[in-house]
Amino acid sequence: MSAKVVQPFPPSARLIGSAGRFDSLAWDGAELLWCASRGGRGQLWRARPGQPPHLISGEVNLGGRVHYGGGEFSARQGVVIAAARDGGLYRLLPGQPPARLPTPPGASAAPVLSPYGQRLAFIHSDGQTDGLFLWESSVEQVSAIANGPGFYMQPAWQPDETTLAWVEWQHPHLPWTHTRLVLANLLHSSPPRLSILRDEAGCSFQQPEFSPDGRWLACLCSAAAGDSLELLDLASGRWQVLAGGPGAVLCLPAWLQGQRSFAWAPDSQSLVFTRYTQARAQFWQVSLVNGETSPLPTEAYTWFHQPCFSQDGRLACL
Repeated sequence: MSAKVVQPFPPSARLIGSAGRFDSLAWDGAELLWCASRGGRGQLWRARPGQPPHLISGEVNLGGRVHYGGGEFSARQGVVIAAARDGGLYRLLPGQPPARLPTPPGASAAPVLSPYGQRLAFIHSDGQTDGLFLWESSVEQVSAIANGPGFYMQPAWQPDETTLAWVEWQHPHLPWTHTRLVLANLLHSSPPRLSILRDEAGCSFQQPEFSPDGRWLACLCSAAAGDSLELLDLASGRWQVLAGGPGAVLCLPAWLQGQRSFAWAPDSQSLVFTRYTQARAQFWQVSLVNGETSPLPTEAYTWFHQPCFSQDGRLACL
């Protein structure tokens, strides 16, 4: 699947007047959601392309408060889970007031709804200990997947919900100096069975993302020599480098939860990733069929981030 030419999403005067900064965005079916903030207040908007946007966050002040922030919301099948600046997570449903989830005391961020929408992974910190937690909507119960003397970022679900991936690191490291890639097996395992997938000196991993068909796991690897976009065949356990190499810059330092530099196409046959060079950010597409890479026709723009695909192949970004 080839990504289409990038065109601006037509904002309304109301939207421009209410948003000082756009923080994150995601598709939910045919609708696009985004978080915008101004004057210390974060708001969540929803719209179909070509239609007026609607404010859906009500009085909830969006903004993740774990570390430097980020990871404001997750949406699936009309259900939205939003991280608020009071440290809580809120469920937003059409026609209903925001409902706070029973999260532990402290700050929560980076909510990620499972593909079937019945479970939620999120990052939590009480100021002393960080952890990755799981909320089960069927029993309204929260349990820890991983916690301890470390830091956690970027949880991602496998489409069949059997596996969760994330990156973690420990003091004195920072997420751009050294992280490791970790998996949790959630199938018939309580507590979940954890395994370290990649842990290499001088390397930091970012943004683990399973392909929509569940066959692959992609991630970014940053080292002193350069960045690479790498792919794991989950059946064979074999890794391959899709793009990057010496001198390549494919990601920025991971200051924020929810930070994204690449996106899977919905047919799992290609990815769109970012190359940073000469103060510009440009989108490229790499094919899993033949390994070819090509730039997207985005000459009118100089900077992109937070790419995400809709189910019908539309690419949105900030």
